[in-house]
Amino acid sequence: MISASQSLDILQPTNATVSHKHPFEQAEKEIKSMLQSEVDFRDKEDYATLLLWDFAGDTEFYQTHQTFLSPDAIYLVVTKLNKSNDNDAQEMFGLWMDSIHCYCTQEKRNSSNHCTNQPLCPPVILVGTWKDKVKISKGEELEKRLQEKKKELPIISIQEIKHLSVDSSKPLSEAELTLFLKYHHEIRSLVYFEDLPNHIILDTQWLSDAFKCIVTAEQFQLKIKTFKNKEKWDDLNQRGVLHSEVLGDIFKNEQSILSKHKDHILKVMEKFDIIIRPITSEEDATTEISCYYVPCMVKEKPECDIYQMFKITEETCKKSTWFCLKFNFLPPHLINHLIASMCRKYEVAKVVKPKQKTSEIALFRDSAIFDLQKTRLQNY
Repeated sequence: MISASQSLDILQPTNATVSHKHPFEQAEKEIKSMLQSEVDFRDKEDYATLLLWDFAGDTEFYQTHQTFLSPDAIYLVVTKLNKSNDNDAQEMFGLWMDSIHCYCTQEKRNSSNHCTNQPLCPPVILVGTWKDKVKISKGEELEKRLQEKKKELPIISIQEIKHLSVDSSKPLSEAELTLFLKYHHEIRSLVYFEDLPNHIILDTQWLSDAFKCIVTAEQFQLKIKTFKNKEKWDDLNQRGVLHSEVLGDIFKNEQSILSKHKDHILKVMEKFDIIIRPITSEEDATTEISCYYVPCMVKEKPECDIYQMFKITEETCKKSTWFCLKFNFLPPHLINHLIASMCRKYEVAKVVKPKQKTSEIALFRDSAIFDLQKTRLQNY
């Protein structure tokens, strides 16, 4: 229970000579020095209480360890990485994990602040030591090479990665390389999709910067948008319509690496539901079909009630049953992912604009209307 400023004073080197033959004497001296400091140990508001327990490590005492385990604690389980294949080390690791979750799991409480009876309660943080004694795995050498490559290029082809793997001392097989890329995609150290295998993005910050070229506030568009495409840019900022002319303004510098990999970037953005290309019927085809839509940039809301917009009355149409799902919490932008998913499966309905004598797809801020397949029923 020591404040930061006080701990610095306490940890200053003393004139006393440390005796390696008598470590307990040195420890006693340091503890006495700490107790004589000006720290107020009774001040429970500014300091946390730290309790240290010295467990007996012999197997005969394992059953007593449950006495010290609490369901309200956060646990650190430390193990030697170089002993991963040792049976005794594996048993010891399993013993502690089983003990923690056997004796510390608690039933669901009324308070939402406490853990429920789930596998990850109480939380356990795994700490691996002796990493320097672990033999380099096949994937680790390739990982280091990709880290060096990232300093030169933010994106490389799959052929280059295969060449780096083959050129290493422990080359990966085709299946191992795919598994390697999938794993590093999951932890977002790179971006790789199995159905977009031609390129792998090594620098995720570079990809984020590429996203910002399209999904950005109007004040940051001044340097790139042109006057002749002003209406197209307004379409993007109001209705989320991403015209090819706007993409031309964004990627007009053909020498940049962004322009060179424009098609791959757009496909990746589709994968992450940042941009979508809605399905529309051939009979209602318009020039908008060739455009992308950016759901998070749609500001336009329905001008009137949905039923009024599509001229639906009780005489012409009966309302179907509503199916609602209730959640304790959902991130606000999840609706954009839902709209993107629906756009891949159903046709987006068309709404007629009487004043403009045109029709637009019914994609609005936080809502969209779809024509269900075959029945042509409309789903909102």
